[in-house]
Amino acid sequence: MGMYVNLFAAAISVYCLVTTLFNLRFLRCSRKFRKEEADLDEQALISILIPARNESSSIEICLQSLTAQTYKNLEILVLDDHSSDNTFDVVDSYRKMDSRVSVIKGSDLQSGWIGKHWACHQLSGVASGDYLLFVDADTSLRPDAILIAKTLGSLQNNDLVTFMPYRSKTCVLEYFLFPFIDWIIVSWLPLKLSQKLKISFMSASFGQFMFFKRKAYIGCGGHEAIKDIPTDDMELGRRVKRTGFGWGLYDGVDLIETTSYSSSIETLLGISRSLFPVLSHSFTVLILFSVCLMGLGFYPIYYIFTNVLLTYSGLSTDLGLAIVAFSSVLISWGMICRSFSHGIVSVPLYPLSIAMMILTAFHSMASYSLGLTAWKGRTVKVKKVRL
Repeated sequence: MGMYVNLFAAAISVYCLVTTLFNLRFLRCSRKFRKEEADLDEQALISILIPARNESSSIEICLQSLTAQTYKNLEILVLDDHSSDNTFDVVDSYRKMDSRVSVIKGSDLQSGWIGKHWACHQLSGVASGDYLLFVDADTSLRPDAILIAKTLGSLQNNDLVTFMPYRSKTCVLEYFLFPFIDWIIVSWLPLKLSQKLKISFMSASFGQFMFFKRKAYIGCGGHEAIKDIPTDDMELGRRVKRTGFGWGLYDGVDLIETTSYSSSIETLLGISRSLFPVLSHSFTVLILFSVCLMGLGFYPIYYIFTNVLLTYSGLSTDLGLAIVAFSSVLISWGMICRSFSHGIVSVPLYPLSIAMMILTAFHSMASYSLGLTAWKGRTVKVKKVRL
């Protein structure tokens, strides 16, 4: 039994390491962006669309970064989604300073819609741009982020450009879960191949920065097509590919910074809200996901500990496979932590990150099963658990 588990872990971990090496090389495309490649044609209007609900503490930084973009032909539309704070007033003050900024009051949430999706749908209906850029209110952009996205879209024939952001950490749980999110994408999904293939599930998109050509957003159905699916970014990326448009994911660590949560509890609830839907609301998929991660993250360590430190009797095939599995995961995790600024301390703690993500996944399942999932004060009513 142990040999088969170690063989499985070694095979998967080596795949993760090889995929990480190729993906990190590919993701450097945006970091090596050269100014002479920039698409400086500013005839195209870009509509920046920001849904905001009780974001007065963060949206000012977001607007500062947007109004400072090197690409100037912008309209910046903010929808105040029934905020109970002074979000509207903060945005309105920017409207008075920059004519490109507008703020609108959101209409009442319609039945069957998730709140953010309804806000984004309203924004898309009033946007005039040739491009639609959806940005979260807690996100700030480097001055040339939009120019780089537009250029990458042109150079790579992408109808949707999305960036992996730098996530600033404000609580303990984020130091464990954020490295896992980057690792599971960069070490498992072959990004260059994913851009060429039209397989919808071979994609990952980030809601902090979703840069659409208008025709792609409309063609994939927009937020109306996914109005009751919590993982709007992932689903929109999949629909873009499914409908035949080009999709591209790039490294945005030096372009985009986001501060999503303010406490470990908020982090748990936020990631939990998305995790079970990513697993198709399936108990079977959750179990397979958990067993695979445990076999990859824990069993090799257990085997090495018991067969070296407790009862060492020489190197064996089983022990060699366990060492390969452990070292491959450790190296791939270390490379991703270095590339995405998670810190060297996160590397040896990767088993804890895996354990916490598994627990978060089960919390997500329980929350959806009991109808307790909520965000921004609204209940998220979606599909129930299925086998």
